[in-house]
Amino acid sequence: YILQVILRGLSMTDYQTIRKLIHRLREADTKWQVTAQREMAERYREVLPEPVWQRLRSNHFNHAELELLDLVAAAGKRGIAYQEVQAEVLYSQSLVSRYTNRLAELGLLVKEHPEYDQKAYQLTVTPAGERMAVLHAELHRQESKFFDQRLTRWSPEEVATTIAVLKSLTREK
Repeated sequence: YILQVILRGLSMTDYQTIRKLIHRLREADTKWQVTAQREMAERYREVLPEPVWQRLRSNHFNHAELELLDLVAAAGKRGIAYQEVQAEVLYSQSLVSRYTNRLAELGLLVKEHPEYDQKAYQLTVTPAGERMAVLHAELHRQESKFFDQRLTRWSPEEVATTIAVLKSLTREK
């Protein structure tokens, strides 16, 4: 692979620089997410149940759990069938099951059997789950603002070039 990089005209130093910068970008993104989650945890401490607050404070929510919670919250009071959630996300059935169970244990959503089908589940969000979904949306708004502020330093051409380079680096053969 490294030989292919060199043969294409990209020096080994350029390749190493790109790898280091991508690594630093990942680290900066992770640091931002951890910091933002902790700040949000402090801001929402009074309105979140203690176990939820502790998990948020210690950065133990993963994005997939929050996406599932958002999906259930978007359904409103009527809720959403477990099978619909499964069809909407790209996670395995076992992960969806694990995450919905965890969210239910934390009191963020309720799993109930509909009267007509004791094998199926209907998922509804709790008030704490609604607050958590709002918090998640706020985290995404803050993240967009954070990156928008940095990208405004670049010209539209620089942004387009960066996107093109990153797309070419992530393309599979």
